[in-house]
Amino acid sequence: MGTNVILELGPTQTEKGVSVQHLWVAGFEGRRVPALVLTPEDASGQRPVVLLGHGVADSKDDPKMLAIARWLVRREHWAVVLIDGPVHGERRSGAGGDVSQEGRVALGKPETYEEMTDDWRRTLDACGELPDVGNQRAAYLGFSMGTLLGVPMVAAESRFCCAVFAIGGAISERQPDLLTRAAEQIERPVLLINQSEDLLFSREAAFRLYDALSGPKRIFFHPGGHSAVPREAMERVREFLHGHLASEGGDSGAPRGSW
Repeated sequence: MGTNVILELGPTQTEKGVSVQHLWVAGFEGRRVPALVLTPEDASGQRPVVLLGHGVADSKDDPKMLAIARWLVRREHWAVVLIDGPVHGERRSGAGGDVSQEGRVALGKPETYEEMTDDWRRTLDACGELPDVGNQRAAYLGFSMGTLLGVPMVAAESRFCCAVFAIGGAISERQPDLLTRAAEQIERPVLLINQSEDLLFSREAAFRLYDALSGPKRIFFHPGGHSAVPREAMERVREFLHGHLASEGGDSGAPRGSW
């Protein structure tokens, strides 16, 4: 992987102890990948970084995703980086159309996974160019679509020490072989967080992904539907990431709501 992958850096905006900077990364075949990087206001030097993948119809700017990112930055003093998924956020060519439907169509194409893997890996390269971020201790946290796209990417990228795949799974009619083959290559610790009444990803789909994973793994189900991830699940996510990123931990109010 090369260097100098950051195409453009926006100004830094700071609020309540968290600095946010917009950047554009040279991703798959050099395309501009829109991203946000969040760091502690007083950041000095490189630190662990969590790459955060959003779900269908959300974006890197979605308030729910930003709430998770800000919580991790404030609580753990890590950096968190988000990029827009395919046909989402700043990647959209126009205001019209059904982003949910377009996103599902994109997820049915194998090339989407290959291209997003390259986008994420180049984003991780970019983290190494940022003086207050770094990429020597990195983890991935994906929700729903972020899980589907994250599995092949984590399999291909050895710099991740661990991953959390939330509210996702290998659905038999949606690229199951691609996901399960990729999962078989992941030998690092993985935490799966799922919902017991999820109408999008059934228990069978969740366990199909879980069974394919080769490394240390744990799976938890919480009551509720797809968008009802509870606070205790988020605390479990933080504790898992904390344990593998070797940062100080403690108690805090995890964000609750739909992801």
